Amino acid sequence: MYLKSLTLKGFKSFADRTVMRFEPGVAAVVGPNGSGKSNISDAVLWVLGERNAKNLRGQSMEDVIFAGSSARKPVSVAEVELLLDNSDGTLPVDFAEVSIGRRMYRSGESEYLINGNVVRRMDVLDILHDSGMGTGTNSIISQGNLDSVLSSRPEDRRALIEEAAGILKHKERKAKSERKLAQMDAHLARVNDITAEVERQLKPLERKAKKARLHKQLSSELADLKLAIAVDDLRVLQQKWDSVIASEKELEASRQTFRKELDESECSLDALQRQLHERSNRENSLNERYRRSQASFERLNSTAMLIREKRSGYLSEIERLTRFVEEARVRRGAAEHDLAEAQETAEKAKAESLKAEKLRGDLEISYAQRVNKRNDLRKKIDALMSEQRALIHRQETVQATQQALRENLSERRARAQVIDTHVADAVDRLSSAKSQSVALESHASRLEGDLARAREEEASTREKLNALVVARDAARRSLDEARTALTKATAERAALEELERSSESSNPAQAKMMEEAQALASDYSLVSHAVSAPAGLDVLVEALLGSELQAVLVSNDADAERLVTAVANSDAVGSVAAFAPVSKEAGSSDSLGQRRLIDELDIDPRFLSRVRALIGDVFIVDTISDAVSCARNAQGAASRFVSLDGCIASTDGKLSFVRFTEADKQNNALARRRALAQAVKDESRCRELYDAAQSEDGRVESDLRQVQTASLKLSESLANLKGQSESARRDADASARALRQLEDEHQRLLKEQEDNKAFFEKTQPDSDELELTLSKVTADLELNKEKVSELEETLSPMRREIVSLSERLSDARLETARLSERLAYADRMVSTRKQEISASSREDASSMHRIHVARVAANRADGLLATLHSLSDAASLVSARLEQVSRTEKEQSLSLHDKISQATKESRDARERFEAVAARISEVRVEKGRLEVQVDAGVNAIVRNCDTPLEVALAADPLENRQDAEALASSLERRIKNMGAINPDAAEEFEQVSERHTYLSSQLEDMRLARKTLARIVGVIDDRMRDDFVATFEQVNANFSDIFSTLFPGGQAHLSLVDPDDLENTGVDVNAQPVGKRVKKMSLLSGGEKSMTAMALLFAVYRIRQTPFYILDEVEAALDDTNLRRLIGYINVVRDETQFIMITHQRRTMESADILYGVSMQADGITKVISQKLDNATRKEG
Repeated sequence: MYLKSLTLKGFKSFADRTVMRFEPGVAAVVGPNGSGKSNISDAVLWVLGERNAKNLRGQSMEDVIFAGSSARKPVSVAEVELLLDNSDGTLPVDFAEVSIGRRMYRSGESEYLINGNVVRRMDVLDILHDSGMGTGTNSIISQGNLDSVLSSRPEDRRALIEEAAGILKHKERKAKSERKLAQMDAHLARVNDITAEVERQLKPLERKAKKARLHKQLSSELADLKLAIAVDDLRVLQQKWDSVIASEKELEASRQTFRKELDESECSLDALQRQLHERSNRENSLNERYRRSQASFERLNSTAMLIREKRSGYLSEIERLTRFVEEARVRRGAAEHDLAEAQETAEKAKAESLKAEKLRGDLEISYAQRVNKRNDLRKKIDALMSEQRALIHRQETVQATQQALRENLSERRARAQVIDTHVADAVDRLSSAKSQSVALESHASRLEGDLARAREEEASTREKLNALVVARDAARRSLDEARTALTKATAERAALEELERSSESSNPAQAKMMEEAQALASDYSLVSHAVSAPAGLDVLVEALLGSELQAVLVSNDADAERLVTAVANSDAVGSVAAFAPVSKEAGSSDSLGQRRLIDELDIDPRFLSRVRALIGDVFIVDTISDAVSCARNAQGAASRFVSLDGCIASTDGKLSFVRFTEADKQNNALARRRALAQAVKDESRCRELYDAAQSEDGRVESDLRQVQTASLKLSESLANLKGQSESARRDADASARALRQLEDEHQRLLKEQEDNKAFFEKTQPDSDELELTLSKVTADLELNKEKVSELEETLSPMRREIVSLSERLSDARLETARLSERLAYADRMVSTRKQEISASSREDASSMHRIHVARVAANRADGLLATLHSLSDAASLVSARLEQVSRTEKEQSLSLHDKISQATKESRDARERFEAVAARISEVRVEKGRLEVQVDAGVNAIVRNCDTPLEVALAADPLENRQDAEALASSLERRIKNMGAINPDAAEEFEQVSERHTYLSSQLEDMRLARKTLARIVGVIDDRMRDDFVATFEQVNANFSDIFSTLFPGGQAHLSLVDPDDLENTGVDVNAQPVGKRVKKMSLLSGGEKSMTAMALLFAVYRIRQTPFYILDEVEAALDDTNLRRLIGYINVVRDETQFIMITHQRRTMESADILYGVSMQADGITKVISQKLDNATRKEG
């Protein structure tokens, strides 16, 4: 196996996709510092599962993604892919080529791929586990890390030996087993705690259960007594209810009588109240009339006073207005004098204004006539100028149109020639495109059909693959279950055998006899091995035989004597026995129909007679009395009778008894032997199941590999077909689009040809017409210019005359305006003086009118004052009369009040009697309601609390002695209360906890047994790792000495263990002595010597456990030319066995390489790679 290619994209400085293809041998990677050479070794280390960013020369894993440069943006994903040649089957997959990839996204997500399928990191490590390329591999020596091989701690150098020995997988298994052991210890401690806790709970729960049962009994008795008392209470309440109903009826009759009396008294009182109300209304009416009379009297007095005040005001106003009229007459005389002067001034201004107005009118007429003539001329000139501009514009338009038409004609003629050429070319291209489109469409349809068939086949294969994956998982589960069962059965069998051996070795004399018995030529066996008893009888057999159960059965007396003699002649301590065949078996007695013990046993036929001699006289009975009776009544040979409960009775009168514990029943020799036989059978059965499961797992795994291979090939084929089909469809679609475009272009060109022909036919007459139009417009324009010149000559003197008239007219207008203003001022003065005279006259009239009104009002006020005095006297007389009538009504109302008081007292007495009866009825009804509530409570107490139907409770006999019943109930309540808190579920909890304790005890025993088995497995792994480490260390040491002497001729080197007594943790020291030097410390070696020594150690490890390829990053940087030549010489020796990728700056290393990769850093910060095979380069130079 070797590395075929390395693909990088977005990894560190490899922003673009870069593929480096390798071949067996030596490949050299060269380039200047900082160009990205070491990123290649980082990429390989990263894709193999490295998770420590520092080992990749970064701070975090995101540093492996291209971070951008001044000319390139950052990328979002880094991707590296290794393609390995697996034609030799080094990797445990059925593929000739294996692709291992890894992607890293900026979001932190990472994924691994095997042959394009996303897998877990663990899956990648699993297939690389035995190839030497897993995590922590020493096949990749990064820049500057070579010296760390020597400068590291001895414990770290031990990892080199362990990797070469393949111990890492054993360490993982051991760590896994230790984790399981720690978990099992935790579970065991937890189960122990739980079991102890359950044991502590059992006795308290038992007490609580007894207490709960007693509580239940007392509660039942108390409930019966409470039911009887409740029924008695209900009967008493019924009697009270009947009495209350009778009282309620009597009181209801009395209430009706009192109600009638109350109604009569209230009717009389209402009549008196109505009379009193009527009198009160009359009295109120009289009072109201009196009040209004008084108010009228007061109002008349007030009005008279007000009129007197107004009369005084009127007299004062008359006096003031008289003075004002005199003053106004004086002012009006002065105003009439000013009015005469203003009228005279206004007449003069009016005459001057009329004269100026006449002059201005004449000037305006002359000016208007001249202006009109000028405007007429101007209009004519403007019309001519407008006509002139139109002619100029038309001339320019015709000229431009004529020029554009000429240019368009020239362009169209040239375009027509081009179109003719394009039409001919389009016809050729259209024909070619049609044939190409038909061919591409046919090819795309054929590939789509192949793709559909491939998809169906791939889907079928994937279904098979899914089914096989399910089957493989099931087979693996079955295999794991069978392995677990086999491990458990083997552990149980081994534990029983160990127990059996320990039991046999506890008696040294017994052990000596068994050792001697192995040399016998005839058959032999222990009694415990020759006899198998069913459960229940094994303890009886052991009690009967005692120590004879461990006796040895032999074929003859000589063998028995030999065995005993050998024990006697040895120093072994203990008692032994040997049994030879007897010539006469034990006689039989009358067993009175009892069964023989020997008939119930399974005995080895070879030793049947000897066993019969031992226990052939034993019969089985049921009880002790049966055993004694049978022994007493037995006749014939001596016999023994044993009962199942441990009594042994002999015919010689001996009676003995043995009590068997549960431990005796489970741990006796025959029971252990029977359990061992069963364990051997279980182990054999489990092994058969395991072998079958393993065979099934292998078969399913083989089928799965085949289907996976087929699926992968189909996937690749499908991908190729899909790519080809999509490419063909794209080509066909592109060809169809191009064909449509060509057809559209051809039609467009044909249409353009027709448009050009029509344009030429239409445009030529237009061009001739434009020439005639242009000549006519030019002639009209010249004539127009001559007319404009003549009118301009006539207009010039007229302009000067209009200017002179305009100045004279302005002066006249100014004078007219001044005189108009003067006339307006005089008119305003006349108007003002007239207004002042008119206002003064109006004020005089108004004042005289007001004086007249004031005098009339004063005269009217005198008449009103006389009328008010007479009305006031009349109002005073009416008030006195109303006061007398009101006093008489009040005296009559007092008499009626006395009658109402008497009627009210009688009505109150009647109401008190009625309310007393009503209150009594309410009390009776309250009592009735209370009794009703008590009856309901009594019924609820019987039906709900006592859980007894009411009919059944009332049918019971009356309570004879209620006092005794209540005393007994109180006594029961005290007893229940004194019992304290009761758990009603205590009995059920006790049963559950008891069952749980039994289950936990059995689980505890199983876990202890499983822990012993797991601890034994850890011990086996430790022994295996220790042996592998020692063997590999010796091989690496020998290789190191050999390679060091090759790299340093005459030098010596070896490895040593820091602590040989602790092989599991000892470190490894390196000792090197270049020729002519005595070096006690490796740090005293030069840089080159350290590098060569480290390479010698690495090559020693590589020789033991070769890796498909090695990446060495500038490992020879510190070497001189001699040492470099030696290193290259050694690499040339081993280059045929493995693949080297060397990152170097040394020319000699480059010359020894089979292929050379040049790495450079471009201006945009991107690493570029070029390759050159050196043999090709050599041929080119030759």
